[in-house]
Amino acid sequence: MNDQKHKAYYDDFSTAYERPRGEGYHRMIDDLEMDVMLPLCGGKRVLEVGCGTGLILSRIATHASEAVGVDFSKGMLRTAQERGLSVV
Repeated sequence: MNDQKHKAYYDDFSTAYERPRGEGYHRMIDDLEMDVMLPLCGGKRVLEVGCGTGLILSRIATHASEAVGVDFSKGMLRTAQERGLSVV
């Protein structure tokens, strides 16, 4: 796949990305990631590469001094921006 196809895929997927999240297996994985990340990011500047819709970034932002996300999908970033996150 080329970059444009990847971007188009994630832009389309952005509207459904969070449907399976927040419960079951996906919630467990997110919680495990937070168990690792929170001790490392407390009071620090954090950059999340591939932040998607900002699910993890929004949780990190409450503990970090600054949290910024980067993603190449405008669709994913739109949702993160709607959360009030700093993303590019």
